[in-house]
Amino acid sequence: MTARRGKIQLSLAMIVAVLAVALAASEFLKTYPSEPERCALCGREYVCHAPALLNLATGEIASLEIYAFNPFLPDEIDKTRTGFMQLKTGAGVQVCMDAGHSASVILPDKVEPMDYSLYCQSCRALLSEAGTSGYVIVDLHDPDTLAAYPTRLGTECFINGYRATVEKKTISAIPEGQVEKIEVLVTATE
Repeated sequence: MTARRGKIQLSLAMIVAVLAVALAASEFLKTYPSEPERCALCGREYVCHAPALLNLATGEIASLEIYAFNPFLPDEIDKTRTGFMQLKTGAGVQVCMDAGHSASVILPDKVEPMDYSLYCQSCRALLSEAGTSGYVIVDLHDPDTLAAYPTRLGTECFINGYRATVEKKTISAIPEGQVEKIEVLVTATE
């Protein structure tokens, strides 16, 4: 009778162990979702010659270009077109481009965490090194050598002839008056 009871207890212990493993696996899958059909970062079909800002929560990208592509020579930038301002919206931010001089973005105060389900495993690892919420600066010039940089104060990176920095900027806001914000500023290095 005690041998039978021992076998029953062993069987129950095995069932509990199997259930614990199954529960742990389901929690793992919730935390680390499967890969998407097309990654929001490396699955893009377009190449960006300038640094870009990636919204980690949505996978949207805003290019921080100073120069436009040459309308007559695809894949080449036109450094002669200067002297105009352009505002564009993308990735939940507004980019102010002063053609030939700089591009800047004021980062929002409220940011969302990274949506891991938008990215493949290798891009998740790459992006997690730069940040897990808000925005990161990305180099999309060569799809085989993607790079990501944090948007922490003091960050400076050089991407394809551009210099991107993350700095404090004091701006006038109504009704608060002068407030400090985080700015990503891109300038040409050439």
